[in-house]
This record gives sequence, C-alpha cells and structure tokens, in this order.
Amino acid sequence: MGIKCVIEGCGNRKEKPEEGKQILFHQLPADENKRKKWLENIVKSSCGLKKI
Repeated sequence: MGIKCVIEGCGNRKEKPEEGKQILFHQLPADENKRKKWLENIVKSSCGLKKI
C-alpha cells in the first residue's frame, strides 16, 4: 500500500511521483502543542489550500 496526500483534491502519491518531481510527505507531530503549531502554519502558508 502506498502513501497519499490527505489534502482534499490532491492526487500526489508516494509510489508514483511525476517524472522529475520529488514529493516529500510529513507526518504531523504526536505532541498536541507541536501539532497545533504545524496546523496553524499550514493554514497560514501561501499554498492556497482551504481544507486539510
């Protein structure tokens, strides 16, 4: 079984990246405070995502 992005509408999968494209997947921290900071920063990012 492969790994896939959890962002709604994203089709990136670890087993089949596009040719010449590197995809990095990250796991959210288990620590509640660190996870909260990650999620706050993801929402603030300039990537234009509206739903995680």
